[in-house]
Amino acid sequence: MEHVSEHAGRRMQQRGIPFTAVDAAIGWGQTTRQQHGRTAYFLGERDARRAKKQGENLSQFVGTAVIVGRDGGLISALRIARPNRLKQKAK
Repeated sequence: MEHVSEHAGRRMQQRGIPFTAVDAAIGWGQTTRQQHGRTAYFLGERDARRAKKQGENLSQFVGTAVIVGRDGGLISALRIARPNRLKQKAK
């Protein structure tokens, strides 16, 4: 991760989301394009099962979502049950 915003760092600390969870969401998760060039990544159960077949145990990170800016910097991190909360119309 090139840059972690102050907001993202604060949210990760408040929500107990480690950098390994952020890396897992970006590396294995579903991608959703958002407004202003942002990209959202969500690590779901299916993604964790796919990773497990490759020897990666990501089950503790299921439900992790991250928002990455156009510049590649981390904007925010959260835990959610379903990725449809991340969907926004891209412009």
